[in-house]
Amino acid sequence: MNFTSFSQTETRQLLLNTANTVKLINHNQIIFVEADDNYSKLYLDDQSEFRLSKTLGLVEEEINNEMFFRCHRTYLVNVFFIKEISKGDDMSITLKNGSKIPLARRRLGNLRKLITDQTKPVIYSK
Repeated sequence: MNFTSFSQTETRQLLLNTANTVKLINHNQIIFVEADDNYSKLYLDDQSEFRLSKTLGLVEEEINNEMFFRCHRTYLVNVFFIKEISKGDDMSITLKNGSKIPLARRRLGNLRKLITDQTKPVIYSK
């Protein structure tokens, strides 16, 4: 399966070519993307999955970088699906669908900046 990224009005979309169909998917439907050797797996908000014949690096180049963050060498996450970030020895991101994704320690600062820029949260500290 392969895909093409294009913009229609202000919504970024992917065309996913499968053996029998061509699916049109909005970027905001993608929860996360996982590397799978020289392939990538898309996980969507309707609980469907698609295997792409592209590396995660190629997907990252073609996908909307304002919504997605490379949190680990094997994962891209949609920042709008992040529920919480676990700090400590085993840093991870918990997504709204319950998936736990590893977070590389050196990428935490960039993730905080992206979330702050995109979602404009109110930040409180104890």
